Amino acid sequence: MNTQTRQPPQRGVTQPDADHDKLVRQAEVIISNVLRGGVLLSAAIILLGVALFYIQSARVTGGLADRPFPTSLGAVGEGLLRGDPIAIVACGLLVLLVTPVVRVAVSIIAFALEHDRLYVFVTTLVLVILLISFILGKAGA
Repeated sequence: MNTQTRQPPQRGVTQPDADHDKLVRQAEVIISNVLRGGVLLSAAIILLGVALFYIQSARVTGGLADRPFPTSLGAVGEGLLRGDPIAIVACGLLVLLVTPVVRVAVSIIAFALEHDRLYVFVTTLVLVILLISFILGKAGA
């Protein structure tokens, strides 16, 4: 006599469906981690910049708050190299702005792994629109 109990097969769930559901869940976790990580990284950078701003303000009387806010990537980079707290805050804001764009790019990869061509196309179109809006915004259009 067989002492092992056999479990009946699950109805309506095939192995490919289960694998697809697992892949979708993994993609959702990755996307949520990208968003969460981007926001937390941005907040940490901004807090560092604010802390450095107040530390430097305590040492320097006047003038620190009168520095211009960097308005280009080059200006942010130069400010970061100098340790400028205002540039550090600007970098944190840039990280916050880039986070949803990275999320869209990760979504394209996730949809491609799922072999969902329609969503790959639509999400790629969204990414292109986002990038064009950044380029046109920089050009002042």
